[in-house]
Amino acid sequence: MRFSLKLLSPVFCLSLLVACDNSSRPAPDLYQQALDDGWSAFTEKSYTEAKIFFNEAKSHDAGQAGAFSGLGWVYLMQDSLNLANQQFSSGAQQSGADADFYAGWALVLNLMNNIEESTAQALQALALDVNWQLAKGTTIDTATLYLLLAENYFLTGHFSESLSYVQKINPAFSVDVFSAVGKSLLSQKIEQLSNDGG
Repeated sequence: MRFSLKLLSPVFCLSLLVACDNSSRPAPDLYQQALDDGWSAFTEKSYTEAKIFFNEAKSHDAGQAGAFSGLGWVYLMQDSLNLANQQFSSGAQQSGADADFYAGWALVLNLMNNIEESTAQALQALALDVNWQLAKGTTIDTATLYLLLAENYFLTGHFSESLSYVQKINPAFSVDVFSAVGKSLLSQKIEQLSNDGG
């Protein structure tokens, strides 16, 4: 018996074409599973394994910022700042960037001495989640961003703003930021907090 498409209903033909086109669509379950596996490896400090999973997630859906964020954090932990920055820069063009994404990028930019951009990303992270914390095997949290902002504002000569972020960590600390002594004490306090881990 000869097979003819003319005998197929238009609705059946359409459903057949849609079913065959699934290869071009992202698989949310596979993407999320790879992302979760990446963060699990990250938590265990298995950064090489984490990179594999985050790249796998990216292969399932390169339009989401999550995999780029994971890779950015991995490269940050490995002190590969240029690679980390590349991941965050690429991820910024995708959808779904969250507080983890912007906080990681802020830290990378600070370490690369791109102070103004670092400040902008840190503020974006806090705007998305004022009680942010990375967790995932780290102690990186809102206090880390407060300290980063205190340092960034100090370096750019915004001493009052710098003091206000130090006071979010240590409310009892107060100095006259308009005096040379006050600025010196503020600088020392930022250094002390940095050495104490926030």
